[in-house]
Amino acid sequence: MKIFVKKVFDLSDIRYPWLLIISMLIFIFSLYNNKINPNIDIITELLTYGTAIVTAFVWSILNYIDHIKLSVIYRKNNDIETYVNSLVMKKEDKEDLKEYLNDFVKDLESEGKTEEEAIEIAIGQFQVKEFTSLSKNNGIFELPVHYYLIGYIIIFVAAIVIIGIFTNTILRDSFLLKAINFMFNLYSIGFIVVLFLYKLMDIFIKKKMSY
Repeated sequence: MKIFVKKVFDLSDIRYPWLLIISMLIFIFSLYNNKINPNIDIITELLTYGTAIVTAFVWSILNYIDHIKLSVIYRKNNDIETYVNSLVMKKEDKEDLKEYLNDFVKDLESEGKTEEEAIEIAIGQFQVKEFTSLSKNNGIFELPVHYYLIGYIIIFVAAIVIIGIFTNTILRDSFLLKAINFMFNLYSIGFIVVLFLYKLMDIFIKKKMSY
């Protein structure tokens, strides 16, 4: 249970949060624009709300793709720093991997390999090991369970309740708070839909990889 809770509130797991924030801000702007321009034409409305929705949609795709680890065994790499930084893993794990690869390179150099040859061999062997591990356990793709979305849903719902208390008591006339509250409502529903779609994508990919 503790592990589940930890995963749910590991909010750093989300990718491209800035893109999601942009979407939220555009949505709030759209609501405000509607308020100050009650006679706004339908094209402008579609443009503003559409931009917010499309931005959120793009985020959901990039976020999913970035969470899929693909072991690229055939790609040549001659720089440990660049290679490790390109991997999707925690900072601490990256540092451990860099240390491991650098030690491996030193061992190969002591056997007569040039630095460039040693780096390519070290990275190549790591890729083979990782590729074999993924193939045995998860297929080529590692499909994570997106628990962090549940964490964001919980936080958004808590924000909705808190803001709702203020807008129904001392800040009844605050349009901004009401707009933020409405946005949190919609994006909470959006996260639930995204979680469901991610699960469908996981099932689809697993079926394709099992053929």
